[in-house]
Amino acid sequence: MVSYTRARAEGLGIECKGGLMQRPERIVTIGLSALLCGIISSFIGGDYKLFISGISIHVFESISIFTIPITIVAVLSNITATKRLLDCKKALEKL
Repeated sequence: MVSYTRARAEGLGIECKGGLMQRPERIVTIGLSALLCGIISSFIGGDYKLFISGISIHVFESISIFTIPITIVAVLSNITATKRLLDCKKALEKL
């Protein structure tokens, strides 16, 4: 959605850059978290689960090294797309 918003804005002649999670940030975050997940899983085991006494479910597992950054990327990407939409709306209202 982030790239689509920028492309549509530029198609209308509006400069639409910026935001928290642009393409380079998304690629680096996902790439590094995937590498770290693979490396750490090879040391601690792919099925590692951390339990805390008193809590009936596990609070951490080895795949969390990948899923937590993915969740952060998803949230920040949506914020970026929304910010770009609002910026484009303001730019179009000035025209």
